[in-house]
Amino acid sequence: MVADPVQRALAWSQPADSLLDLAFAPWVRWFSPTYHGTENLRQDRPTLYVANHAVWGTAEVLLSLHGVYQTSGSMPRSLADRLHMRIPGWRDLLTTLGSVVGDREITRTLMRNGHDVLVLPGGQREVFKTRSERYRLVWKHRTGFVRLAVEEGYTITPVGVAGADDVFDHILDADDYRVGPVGRTIVRAGVAAGVFRNADELPPIVRGIGWSPIPKPQPFHVTYGAPIDLSEYRDRTDDPEALLQARAIVADSLESAIAYGLERRREQSPCLSPLRRWLNSAM
Repeated sequence: MVADPVQRALAWSQPADSLLDLAFAPWVRWFSPTYHGTENLRQDRPTLYVANHAVWGTAEVLLSLHGVYQTSGSMPRSLADRLHMRIPGWRDLLTTLGSVVGDREITRTLMRNGHDVLVLPGGQREVFKTRSERYRLVWKHRTGFVRLAVEEGYTITPVGVAGADDVFDHILDADDYRVGPVGRTIVRAGVAAGVFRNADELPPIVRGIGWSPIPKPQPFHVTYGAPIDLSEYRDRTDDPEALLQARAIVADSLESAIAYGLERRREQSPCLSPLRRWLNSAM
C-alpha cells in the first residue's frame, strides 16, 4: 500500500466500466440526470471542471463525474474535503471513483500528470448555504483553483448543476440561528467566531421527503459550459485583483450554465411521473 498521499493519488487506476456503472446507478436512477453541453467535453487539452455545491450536497459531485464518464469514458479526479475521507464506506466509494483530498500539492501533481480535475470551490461554506442562497455561488475570496489552472495551462470548464438545491428544504439555517436564542448564545459565548466563523458556517437543519433525511428525487440538469482559456493571466498569478477578475469570468459562465439547467427543469416539470411529483411535494 502506498503511504504517501501524492503517490497514492497517482497510483489510482480507473475501475472497470461494470464497477463504475454499479457505483453510479443509484444516483442516476434517483435523480434522473439530463446532461447538456456534452460537446464541450471533447477537447485536446486537460481541464479543471468547476461546479456548484448544493446544501448538504454530494449528488452534484457524483453526477458531474458521471456525465463526463458517460460521454468520454474517462473519470476526472474530484477534490474532496478531508471530512469526507474520514467516513468509512463513503470514503471507500470516493477513493474508488478517483477522489483525492483537496490539497494543493496533490492537485498540482495530478495536473502535471495530465489528469482532468473536478473542484467545487465553495467548500463547506457553500454546503452550509442558507435558503436565500439557493443556486448562488458562495466562494468568498477563494482564487486558488483559478491560480492553479492558469499556472498549469489548464482550461476551466464550468459545470452547472440544477436540481441539487431542491432536494432538501431548510428547517433552520445560519440566518435563523443568528436571530434565535441558541444562536445569540453561541455568538455571545465566542464559539461562533472560532468554530463557526462568526455563525457563517453553522450547518443548516434540512428535511427531504416529508420530514425525513431522504433527498427528494428531483430531476437534475447538468450543463457543461465551453472551456475557458485564461492564458492571458499567465504572468499575473501573483496579482490578487487579476485572479479575482479571472474568477469572475468563470463565475459568470457557471451561473449561466446553472440558469440554463434551471430553465430546462421548468420545462420538464409538467412531464414528471405522478410518483416523482408526489415524492417531491410530500410533507
